[in-house]
Amino acid sequence: MQKNADGQCCEGFETASGLCTGLCVTRFRVCLKHYQARIDLSSSSVCTFGESLTPVLSNNIANLDVISFPLDFKWPGTFSLIIEALHESNLTQGGRSLISQVAVQERLDAGEMWTSKLDREGHTLLEYEYRLICSAHYFGKDCDTLCRPRNDQFGHYTCNAEGQKTCLPGWQKDATKPEGEGDYCTKAVCAKGCHPEHGKCDVPGKCQCKSGYEGENCDKCVLYPGCVHGSCQQPHQCLCNEGWGGLFCNQDLNYCTNHKPCRNGATCRNTGQGSYTCSCPPGYTGTNCESRISNECDHQPCLNGGTCQGSGVNNYTCVCPLGFHGHHCEMRAQTCADQPCKNGASCYNTRDGGYQCKCLPEFQGVNCDVKIDHCRATPCLNGGTCSLTGPDTYECKCPTGFSGNNCQINVDECAGSPCQNGGTCFDFVNDYKCYCHAGFVGKNCEKNVNDCITNPCANGGTCHDYINDFKCACPPGFTGKHCSQEINECASSPCMHGFCVDKLNDFECKCLPGYSGKHCNVLPDGTVLPLEGQREDGEMDGGQVALIVACSFLVPLLVIIAAILLWCNKQKQRREQRRADAEARKENELNAVNCMSKSKMLDDHMIVNPLDYPKQKSVNTNPNIADEELFSAKDSAYAQKARSNLSSRASMMLCDKLENSSVVSSTPSFVDKPRLSNLPSSALRAYESSSSSTLSSGASSVCSSESSTHHSKEYGLPTASSISQAASGATVGPSSSPYRTSSSRDRRPSPSPRKTYKDDLFATEV
Repeated sequence: MQKNADGQCCEGFETASGLCTGLCVTRFRVCLKHYQARIDLSSSSVCTFGESLTPVLSNNIANLDVISFPLDFKWPGTFSLIIEALHESNLTQGGRSLISQVAVQERLDAGEMWTSKLDREGHTLLEYEYRLICSAHYFGKDCDTLCRPRNDQFGHYTCNAEGQKTCLPGWQKDATKPEGEGDYCTKAVCAKGCHPEHGKCDVPGKCQCKSGYEGENCDKCVLYPGCVHGSCQQPHQCLCNEGWGGLFCNQDLNYCTNHKPCRNGATCRNTGQGSYTCSCPPGYTGTNCESRISNECDHQPCLNGGTCQGSGVNNYTCVCPLGFHGHHCEMRAQTCADQPCKNGASCYNTRDGGYQCKCLPEFQGVNCDVKIDHCRATPCLNGGTCSLTGPDTYECKCPTGFSGNNCQINVDECAGSPCQNGGTCFDFVNDYKCYCHAGFVGKNCEKNVNDCITNPCANGGTCHDYINDFKCACPPGFTGKHCSQEINECASSPCMHGFCVDKLNDFECKCLPGYSGKHCNVLPDGTVLPLEGQREDGEMDGGQVALIVACSFLVPLLVIIAAILLWCNKQKQRREQRRADAEARKENELNAVNCMSKSKMLDDHMIVNPLDYPKQKSVNTNPNIADEELFSAKDSAYAQKARSNLSSRASMMLCDKLENSSVVSSTPSFVDKPRLSNLPSSALRAYESSSSSTLSSGASSVCSSESSTHHSKEYGLPTASSISQAASGATVGPSSSPYRTSSSRDRRPSPSPRKTYKDDLFATEV
């Protein structure tokens, strides 16, 4: 910095360019005071919360250390802040001058986050931030909650972020104390199972019994001293158990129950204190029925004068006198005159002096006095009530939730699909339970959970409830799921020529000199500059941009695919061309060998180019041939045989060259005519056709001069060079004969002036 708030140079003088020769000697003054609607900026104003003056800075821009203002009172929530940048003049000149001044009043809650501010005024730019941190052991937005962790006889707790006391493990709050006093976690958590009333603990995990109780969990009362066979419900009681009596419950009142002296299934009867009698079953005797009887009749089991018959145990019969009956003749007999049969039964006298009752269907027993009870077998299940409806019928009244003749069917309460909104139904006895999808509650999942009940929308947002979700309609200036995010209106850079200061649902532009307006886009002459963020008429929207991007990706891809297809097609055509060429070469080789191997016997259909023999006389004596240049070669049999042998040897020599060479040169050579003068015309044509032919790779090659000369000498023939020269001149012109023919290969254009082997063969054949 070079100038103060008045625009004067802090040190030195101002140059013609507007710069100062010296720099400002800068220091800052920070004043924190109570909230003022109109901040008092006078020098006499008191900084009620604190004041700080920094040392002189060495540079124009510097990062200062944090300036702290300790507060020993509850934070009021609002404040006023004054920041001044001062120029420290030379002591000889004295005084300080103001460079820049910022004054703000804000509301602030305690927290770890910094609040950043940016202020630009004139030629200065000041960035600062502030926050409120509570002192140790103080919590809350106003730092008014005191919580000091401790672990001693006065409490066992820590403090959470809100300043609330959180008990240490093993300790709990005492609800029996008045409100506020039981929050210090002074009550120990006793051992698991410790009786809440009869036990206590001063140390976590223990269980100390109160007076009159004992046991690991202090759940047993202490008996009366000396109590033997008793119990207690309250401390120091002696409640005697069954069969015992006396003050200490030591007197046996039920000897049979306590000692069970009778054996072998005998029946014990108490006869007094400590006395009993055993009724022995058949076959046993003795005080406790401990002795087995060997013969029952020895003990005279039959009563009323009955006679015992039989021997052994349980193997006897009592023959009763007249008027008695029963297993031991213990029952006096009755007759029908005594009307023993009940409930309408019919009575019949028996020969032994007794009677017999014939019961109605719904009764049974000797005297038909027992009504048949089908409900005695408890046929009704699941708590059903049985009632007789006829002699042989019954009816079950089932409890709610069961059905069926015997109440054996559990009614399916889920059959009617009571669960709504996709809930899953589980059947129980006379009940059901719905397991609801997220967002629904109620017996039948019929209620939509109000997700707005917890007021999730902050900053005045309006909550709209949905199924297992909610949506906040945020007020202007806020966004986010909970409207907790303040919209930064400066994010879009609305200030064209200035600095943006974010505000709630608004922004403020600090314009550079020469600019004004809401967006700093108005020139001094009133010209309004268009905003950079405004969309022009021809600008594309997001969908068009996406389409262009997609096309820019797909078009090169299609071009690449088309190029690959063309390359594959060319490769296929080349393979087919190579295959066709190979077949053509093979066919040419076979044609060449076959044509040169057969004997060229001259007949009426053969002609000879007269250019080969310009000075010879015609041997044709046939007057029917008009052109003397064409003559018949009908010689003697000896001459024909000689020509055939010579042609065969020439063909063998050329075929040997074709099999061992790769390419036959198409360059024509000249025949040494004097050396060929002794050859017959058929052999000469064979050499002419072979010397000018061309075969592709693998078929034949140019005959070397040494090899050609060797074969020529061996067979007495001219060299390959002379044959080639002669063949080049032995062509049949259109004026030589009206019988000239050509193959399809003669009519196809050739890429080079070279003639193929097959072309020469066809050129000499009519």
